[in-house]
Parts: sequence; C-alpha cells; structure tokens
Amino acid sequence: MRLLFLLCVLALGGGSLTGCEDTPPPVKNTPADTPVATKPARQVPEFNGDTAYAFVQKQLSFGPRVPMTPGHARCADWLVSKFRQYGLETQVQQARIQDHRDRPLELRNIIASYNPRATFRVMLSAHWDTRPVADADTKRQGEPIPGANDGASGVAVLLEIARVIQGSELPIGVDFMLWDAEDGGESQNDNSWCHGSRYWARNRHKPGYSPAWAINLDMVGAKDATFLQEGFSRQSAPQLVKRIWQNAASLGYGSYFLFANYPPILDDHAVVGNILGIAYVDIIHLNLQDEAKTFFEHWHTHGDDIQTIDPRTLKAVGHTVLYTLFQEPV
Repeated sequence: MRLLFLLCVLALGGGSLTGCEDTPPPVKNTPADTPVATKPARQVPEFNGDTAYAFVQKQLSFGPRVPMTPGHARCADWLVSKFRQYGLETQVQQARIQDHRDRPLELRNIIASYNPRATFRVMLSAHWDTRPVADADTKRQGEPIPGANDGASGVAVLLEIARVIQGSELPIGVDFMLWDAEDGGESQNDNSWCHGSRYWARNRHKPGYSPAWAINLDMVGAKDATFLQEGFSRQSAPQLVKRIWQNAASLGYGSYFLFANYPPILDDHAVVGNILGIAYVDIIHLNLQDEAKTFFEHWHTHGDDIQTIDPRTLKAVGHTVLYTLFQEPV
C-alpha cells in the first residue's frame, strides 16, 4: 500500500501525527468484548472473490500506477468507466499541488456515489496509486512496485461492492473514494504521505460533506492476511470497529479479523479523520506474530504482484463490509 511507511503513532489527544520507532506490541482481546452481530433486515448480495481478483489483475495490466505516468492515467480512465458502468454518479477531483519536497504533483481522486440523493451517507475508501520506489526490496529499489496488494486489492474490493449493490435494497447512500498520491512518502516525514486524501479533506467534493461513518481498505488481499484493531480506528469509531470485527467473526472470517489491538498507524483514515473528525476505521493487514514486520511479507517490494493475492481474503473483507452496510436500519 502506501502509507505508513512507518508505524506511526498519533498523538491521539493532540490531533497530530508523529512517527515512532518503538511501538508497543499488539494487545489481544476476545470476541466476548464485542456486541453480538445483528442480522441485516435486507438480503445481502453475494460478494464474488474471483471477480475482485480479476479487478486486481486488470489494474496491474496498466503497470505501476504512479501519479503523472501513462499507466496511472489509463487506469484512472478505466476506474471511472467501471463505476459509471455500475450506475454510480462519478467525478474526478484533479489537483496540482506541491509535494513535501516542493515538487509538482498532479493527483486524481476518484469519487463515485451510489444513491446520491440519500441523506444518510457512509464512505468507503482505498488508495489507487502505487509506490514509485521499492525501498523495502534488496534490488531495483529505485523502480516502482506492481502494487497488487498495496493499492489494487482495496480498490478491487470496492469495485466489487459497487457492482453487487446495483439494484439492491440498500437504501443508504454510499460514497466510494479512491485516494491518489498516497504512497510516495518518506518515513521521516509524516506530511509526505496521503496527499490525495489530505487534499480532499481540505477541499471536499461537496461543501460540508460528512459521512455518518467511513471504512478505509488497505492491503486487503494477501493470503492468510490478519486485520487487527488499529489505534486511531478504535479512538475515532470504537463501536464501528467492534461491529465490523463481530460481523467478520459471525460470517466465519475470524481467522482474518483478529480481536487484537494495534497502535495507531498513519494512513488515509487518520489524515482525514484528524482533519474532519469523522468516525473512520482502517481495515489493514497488520502482523501479529512478527513485531519486526509490520505489514505483509512483500510490502514495498517487487514481490507485491498477483501471486500475493488470494480471492478468499478479498471475499472475507468484501463480504464483511457489505454485511456492515446492510445492517444500517435506515
């Protein structure tokens, strides 16, 4: 994915993002700490992990999606066309900004809205760009990575959700946000990450827009992935965290969604949540077993290719998010 290049801690009380080198180990808890999942009154559409897998493959076919490259532009056009194909009101928020080194950076946030006239709205997001360097690799470190899990997996899950809610009984509004320019940062500079989401938070596509709650997906496709309850998510949306993880357990995905607390991570959810103060949860692959390895095995390497992706993991995440959407009693 992008982001957090370094596990970073948020000064939860002060609202600032700061990096840290020594992060406390995860704290385990149990499903008993969460409320019992309620069954949606409406039928939940089937999430197809194989279709989501194909969406990952398609994104990889454009090559690395590094901002201001031909592959990035072609992928953007394809993403917009898919959301429109599924009947969503879609727009591209384009901006030319300066990055943390005062270099010009052109970004494209893609915004697609289901049921745009609904007043009750939730937001689902992922970043769609790829890292321009393979800094965690031992070779070709100056070249961009494929970004199958770190970027494409979250986008693929959102596309499949957009596809299957067509014609459904879901009465709420859902805004799909694909953040750009998230993954070009440096560990020593928190402001070098998450340019797209930071820009949107300060220049929302609709004045005053504020979803009831939001979920961000990052690195959600690797085999045997583990999703821990990250610190900023627990602070900004404790009940939503409990609800998502209990839903996953009820659906049979307890081996993916672990009832374990993890320190705060710098990701799009933390940047937007800090600026706007919304309830925002990050579903992100975090490593419980090996404290020296924060994320999945091929993070920020050329090994982050299609071989990393497992359709069963995509399904576990997509089904859980869909179920959570359909729980809304609106």
